[in-house]
Amino acid sequence: MKVSIIIPCYKAEKYISDIINDVLLQTFSDYELIIVSNGEGREAQETVIRSFIDRYPNRSIRILSSEIGSVSKARNLGIDSAKGDYIAFLDADDIIGVDYLKTLTDVISTPPAELVVGGYIQHYTTDNKTYEYNIVNTSSNLEDSVFKLGWGIMAPPYAKLYQRCILLESKVRFSEEFTYNEDGIFNHQLILKGVSKIQFVKQTGYQYICRDKDSAVNKFH
Repeated sequence: MKVSIIIPCYKAEKYISDIINDVLLQTFSDYELIIVSNGEGREAQETVIRSFIDRYPNRSIRILSSEIGSVSKARNLGIDSAKGDYIAFLDADDIIGVDYLKTLTDVISTPPAELVVGGYIQHYTTDNKTYEYNIVNTSSNLEDSVFKLGWGIMAPPYAKLYQRCILLESKVRFSEEFTYNEDGIFNHQLILKGVSKIQFVKQTGYQYICRDKDSAVNKFH
């Protein structure tokens, strides 16, 4: 089972090395890494990314480049280029633990899950506050679980695994019309299009880093 990891990269030359290193350290090793470099100033971050490709020629690391600085456009390009059985989205300035992919893939059963949803950690660098979004007490009823978990868990594309064939069959993609909450719309459209087998993980260890106004993530908005 192969996982395609998609990272949109926009003015993230300060952070991209850290998340690539986190990926390279994963205990689950059957993956391809697709980094979508987009928007103005791509040269700086692509220089960093290519240095990893040169240093790790045996690892599957690819760059896609787009002039349009849109996180939705970048993720959609990654989906269309992916070759794995599952897709995982990471943000360029976040952190994952070494067992992140293993934790998500371990719960895929037979028949295989179409979507894996996990908990994550949110860290604010300005005041050094950390919050945990843990998944507990999920119901056997899909709709009940989705609505009880709420927007904080179900909206983000990270801390999740998407079966690629479901994305291809449903043709659900990130809306390129919106710059906010496009990820939540994507996830809920996918569920409404017929995802019927979801597995849940209490905590994946994904750390969503909320930085100051110069954050790469904030500049998407």
